[in-house]
Amino acid sequence: MDSSFIKAFNLSMTYEVGPRFNPEDPKVIDGSDLKKCGYVNDPKDKGGETKWGISTKSYPNLNIKSLTLADAQQIYYNDYWKKTMCDKMPIAVAMVHFDACINNGSSRAVKFLQQSCNAGEDGLIGPGTLSKVQESCTADGHKAVVEKMLSNREAFFKKIVDKDPTQSVFLKGWLNRIDNLRKLALG
Repeated sequence: MDSSFIKAFNLSMTYEVGPRFNPEDPKVIDGSDLKKCGYVNDPKDKGGETKWGISTKSYPNLNIKSLTLADAQQIYYNDYWKKTMCDKMPIAVAMVHFDACINNGSSRAVKFLQQSCNAGEDGLIGPGTLSKVQESCTADGHKAVVEKMLSNREAFFKKIVDKDPTQSVFLKGWLNRIDNLRKLALG
């Protein structure tokens, strides 16, 4: 795992886990302090039982409660960072894309990315999408791509709440996450 991944992972964990996340805390490393590892089992959360942002909905065969920091990193590295080719993107785009993969699912995140760089929107990342990302970042700099990705996510969250008002309890947190990412990636 490279330093770009660790940086992106740690950033996303500040949203998934919250300010208690400290990757150097022994109880975080071994996963024993559930609060510091973002463990929740909120009946309103459609993801179900969650730790490190990893949910039973996405990983029904995992013992979520027993995940360690290394387990979470390996899952995110293999299933999100590498699978969606974050390692082939400019770092600011990769960090925002990686966070969208975690928060919105990989297919939806890839569509946000494809919309942002005018690539064919199929939810699958490949050489064509990567070429469009590079082309867009060269033409406009990464800032235009990042801003479009974040705006797409913002609109997506608002549609969720429009369709299901019970999800409004999460909207402020989702939008704060977008605002913070915007400041970090564009600042």
